[in-house]
Amino acid sequence: MGTSILEEIRRARTDQIARMLVETALPVSQIADSLGFEDVQHFARYFRAGKLMSPLAYRRKYATRVDSGVAQNGDSFSQSGVVAQDPFA
Repeated sequence: MGTSILEEIRRARTDQIARMLVETALPVSQIADSLGFEDVQHFARYFRAGKLMSPLAYRRKYATRVDSGVAQNGDSFSQSGVVAQDPFA
């Protein structure tokens, strides 16, 4: 059996949250608000159900802050100061 449309929507939304956590330095509360979540605790539970870790733990695992404008691997980063390790590959 395939996945339902609701499961696909949830997966896509969780992936969008994950990208924002990795690719921006926005606070979790601002990401939650921008995606229509009125309660940060609900946002965190929603994300944890899909990725099996909290939003902050996910950010710590997959995003690296750098100060020099170039990551250790030579990749440049955006103005947010975050370099993605591409967990979506």
